[in-house]
Amino acid sequence: MTIDDRRGPRWRIFMRAGDDYGLSLLPVDSSGSPVVVSSATATLYRNRDVVTTLGTSVDPLTGEIVVTFTAADSLALGPGRYRWELRVDNGGEVQQWLTDDLILVSPGSPRQTPALQSATLTVGEDITATLVVSPGAIISTATQVSFTPSAPLTETNVQDAVDELVTLLAGRIPPVKSSIFIEDNATATVVSQNVAAKVAGTFQAGPPCVSCVYNGNRITYIGANPTRVMAVASAHVDSGANQTFLVELRKNGLPVDGARVTVRRFNAIANGALVAMIPLDPNDFVELWITNTTSGQNPTVVDATFALMN
Repeated sequence: MTIDDRRGPRWRIFMRAGDDYGLSLLPVDSSGSPVVVSSATATLYRNRDVVTTLGTSVDPLTGEIVVTFTAADSLALGPGRYRWELRVDNGGEVQQWLTDDLILVSPGSPRQTPALQSATLTVGEDITATLVVSPGAIISTATQVSFTPSAPLTETNVQDAVDELVTLLAGRIPPVKSSIFIEDNATATVVSQNVAAKVAGTFQAGPPCVSCVYNGNRITYIGANPTRVMAVASAHVDSGANQTFLVELRKNGLPVDGARVTVRRFNAIANGALVAMIPLDPNDFVELWITNTTSGQNPTVVDATFALMN
């Protein structure tokens, strides 16, 4: 029989009240190696109420689980239909391995089953995981990966399976690394009050762009699959006194929730920084924008940096 960790196979027990009963279970994995659990409990129920707990033992070498129901206990319980469950602690996870009816007949009835029964249980360890490797609502069949380890999982080969999964996913998660910056800029950004404008000036590229290209105040994502990046930006803004600005990162010219910061200039150059998560599809681009919420006075972004990474 093969164990289904969610319910377990059914093992119905018939016996006479007043008889001893024993069940020997030998759990093995799909390769035939013993599976040794930390503990096992066998509980008897009637009408969903716990009636008693049967005797259990676990051999620490072979993994054999023995469930016993003594003559005294079965006689004291008396004829009737009960429910029994075998649960184990398998590597810190409680799993139900066996469940069904336990039927006791009157002491004078013919013997129902052998006094000792045995079974070999195969504990299934194949894992199929469906992983969504794109963020948020960007989900499609193209971004899902089905994974089954090349060998059944054991305590010693979990890392091998993780390495297999990482290798499988590596080509599906495009790395993004990019940054651009501007220094000692003297070109003002022409604005109208409460109307955002793309920051003016000569931007320079940072380290070589990964899965992206640079074009002035713009980073364009050119990976093959949807992804999500962490965006960080900082800016020093100069203008007339007592002005308030919104500095933000925009995707495809449109605002991104959470990707902006308020910068207030009084009598000195003001500065601000922001951090945000931005979902990107292939060919999406990100730019640095600014808005004067006080007046139509043009700000100058003297120094600025923004970067994308995942």
